[in-house]
Amino acid sequence: MFITKPTKLKYKSNCLYLEGIDKDELSIPMEDILSIVVENNESKISSYLLSKCSELNIPIFFCDSKHLPIGVLTSFQTHSRQLKRLKHQLGLSKPFQKRIWQKIIQSKIKNQAKVLELNQHFEESNNIFALASQVKSGDSDNLESSVANKYFKILFGKYFSRYVESEINTILNYGYSILRGLIARTIVAYGLLPSIGIFHKNEYNNFNLADDLIEPFRPIVDLYASNKTKYQVKLNKEIKCELISLLQNNIIIDNKVVSVSYAIDIFVKSFVSTIEKNDLNELLLPEITELSIHKYE
Repeated sequence: MFITKPTKLKYKSNCLYLEGIDKDELSIPMEDILSIVVENNESKISSYLLSKCSELNIPIFFCDSKHLPIGVLTSFQTHSRQLKRLKHQLGLSKPFQKRIWQKIIQSKIKNQAKVLELNQHFEESNNIFALASQVKSGDSDNLESSVANKYFKILFGKYFSRYVESEINTILNYGYSILRGLIARTIVAYGLLPSIGIFHKNEYNNFNLADDLIEPFRPIVDLYASNKTKYQVKLNKEIKCELISLLQNNIIIDNKVVSVSYAIDIFVKSFVSTIEKNDLNELLLPEITELSIHKYE
């Protein structure tokens, strides 16, 4: 759900009601809503709707003056075994955290290689894929950073940088923000504390764990951006809607083709199992495939 014009949002009879400036009203069943992105700062949201979205674990994204997601409302609703999950989070040994991070970065690099392959960079894809096996525990050599530098220049041109303002970076940042918000919501739903990460440890960041778990999913946004930047498009309403729709694209996890949103659920659930059993074999990681909307049977 994407709000771009001044709109009143309220809850009634298990539906989201939208009232525009022309007073026309639209209702959408809450069960059909994955997330809500409020881009227009003149919109008004009832406290009852905010409460219901929290209750139903529907994240609400708020945007800044540049129309980029700047914050997300997630639920405080506790999992039935939250204390148990919290103890497992806090009790993780540093060596085991480093091994989990190793697996996550290996997955990210393999998915980056797949993105290059889908963009016809076959030799470069093979070279990047081979580097995944060289990631050490905790990525002590910071291979993630050096691979990313090569990868983005292959994908977007030799002068591209993630550290300067550009249309490509605006598209990437928007897509990453949507993924991050959904991952944060899922983390909370499974009784984990999103501020406690395994690699990211910033005391001012409430979503350290989300920033850890997003890594293998980032390349799907890169793949989308690589297709769009061939036509030199800018971030507009259509692009934003398509970036949100990436959550319904195909991705592979546990040898099954599922939607990205469902893969996030499977991945976070497997992370919980991993830390509870202290077993890396429990961790199920996503694999990038061609962009296509998932079809439910």
